[in-house]
Amino acid sequence: MGLATSRLYEMAPEADKEREKAVSPGVAYTVAARKTAALVGVSLTEGKATVVGSAYHYLMGLGWAPVYVLLRRAFRLPAPGAGLLTGLGLWAGFDEGLVPRLGFSAPNRAYPLSTHLRGLLGHLSYGLTIMLVVEAIGLAGPRQPA
Repeated sequence: MGLATSRLYEMAPEADKEREKAVSPGVAYTVAARKTAALVGVSLTEGKATVVGSAYHYLMGLGWAPVYVLLRRAFRLPAPGAGLLTGLGLWAGFDEGLVPRLGFSAPNRAYPLSTHLRGLLGHLSYGLTIMLVVEAIGLAGPRQPA
């Protein structure tokens, strides 16, 4: 996902990049780390906030692998469809939903369209990556006959 979003960021218009920088309170998962630590009275240094935030980010990503498996097993979706829906769900539920509502990012309307499209395409690539990994190690269940 990082490779996809980094490349898409490079392609974004400079005006969009400037607008995004102007409204963003920082890296969303680092902001989340600081805010959740503050709820229990803990103040994190920049380094610790980055580490805890990265842990949040990776745990959230790993937590969505079972969504892919559920879509494959329970709903018998084809692998690419399940992968794309997994990525779409993560983007819609978190990037466009909880993250701005919890104040971990600026409100959605503050960002240019290119920011939202980059997030969507990045999460779709994440969903397809989950598909490749899960299918390669056989966690989606027995293969269906062609």
